[in-house]
Amino acid sequence: MNANDAVVRQRIRQRLLQAGIAPTIQRLEIGRVVLQGPIHISADELYQHLRDNSFPISRATIYNTLKVFVEKGLLREVIVSAERVFYASTTAPHH
Repeated sequence: MNANDAVVRQRIRQRLLQAGIAPTIQRLEIGRVVLQGPIHISADELYQHLRDNSFPISRATIYNTLKVFVEKGLLREVIVSAERVFYASTTAPHH
């Protein structure tokens, strides 16, 4: 891990703590992907991204973590259809 990675992880850790979320290893890694900048991502895309980057994680952990992030206001759930749900890091109204 380089110095920049450590800064990013610390920033994510602080956001989770401020939201009242315990910063587990899995939550920090998911946060690193979805909380660094504007993103729209599905749970399956997130799962594949983490697996492609050699981070072993279950789909259940991803879904549970995304749910917590939404409940705590860190992400917004965008329901396109029953089969298509995305998570947006921009929680304010936008196009």
